[in-house]
Amino acid sequence: MGDEHTCGVRVDGKVLCWGKNDYGQAPAGPSADSFTSVSAGYGKTCGIRVDGHATCWGRGTRQQSADTFKSVHAGYDFNCGIRTDETLSCWGDNFFGQSPLPASTRFSTLSVNRYDTCGVRVDGQLFCWGSNFDQEAPPWNARN
Repeated sequence: MGDEHTCGVRVDGKVLCWGKNDYGQAPAGPSADSFTSVSAGYGKTCGIRVDGHATCWGRGTRQQSADTFKSVHAGYDFNCGIRTDETLSCWGDNFFGQSPLPASTRFSTLSVNRYDTCGVRVDGQLFCWGSNFDQEAPPWNARN
């Protein structure tokens, strides 16, 4: 689910979105390409095509990644994905430090929002970075 739209992958691999479509994030009808997963963000949608490459459409999708992915996550003004080698690739705006991270860090899961990113590393440790505006992060929150 995105900010004001929702998307899903049908059994045939086509992405179907519904809801607000002011940036082209929820086009009418199923996608032309086939996908394995999809993530709706703020005014945009990203998905992983069956060839493993990420494709994004809608707001702020001018920068994209050429890597192959296990998962992709659409944020507010940025996107991140877990590559097939379990490292991350993030692209888009980075005003709050939500995109950079050590290149060799490997992740099993990831979650992005407007100003922060958190992931579970393959060793089970939680790793978060970004704005920490609310300053409610537990002591294991990492900022770099």
